[in-house]
Order: sequence, then C-alpha cells, then structure tokens
Amino acid sequence: MKIKRYVAAKKHLETSLEINKRLGFLTGIGVVEGLLGELELFEGNLAEAEARLNRALGISRRAHNRWREAWLLDKLGKVSETLGRTEEAQRLLRESQQLFRELGSMHQ
Repeated sequence: MKIKRYVAAKKHLETSLEINKRLGFLTGIGVVEGLLGELELFEGNLAEAEARLNRALGISRRAHNRWREAWLLDKLGKVSETLGRTEEAQRLLRESQQLFRELGSMHQ
C-alpha cells in the first residue's frame, strides 16, 4: 500500500516539477526538488535523495528562503547519518537547528 502511494506521489511531484520548470518558477522548482529528495530518502535511494536535496538547497539559498534552507539541511543531515557520515550529519543538523532557532526568535 505504501509503495503505491510513493509511486503516485512521485508521479505527481515530477509533473509539478515539469510545470514549474516550464513556468520558470524557481521557488516551485526548489520546493518540489526538496519533496522529491525526501521521498527518495524514504525509499532508501540515498544518492538520488542527496542530489535532489542539494539542488533544492542551492535554489533556496539563491531565493533567500531561510526556512526551506533549514528544512533541507535537516534532511541532508539525515541522509549523511544514514550513510554513516556522522561528523557531516552533525554539522548539517546543527546548522539546521541554528537557522530554525534564528527564524523562531524573529517571530517572538
């Protein structure tokens, strides 16, 4: 059952990615790449997850979307942890945590 939902989700996300690319909507491309990266992580496709999450991170940084940047750093930390790259995972997760804290303090 889960596999069917992942397949359906991936299909819809890939369609969304194509639409965003045709429109030249950079933020939409970044969001969808991030979601596809998270889906690849759930499916255990770590190399593809890392590639998509890194593409999304680059877009988020260019767009100055700090919340999405923090979210993506968290996901990349999970990829690194799963791959056994502990120091890298810790660095990414700390960076994510710091950004989330900064963003949270801006809204208090």
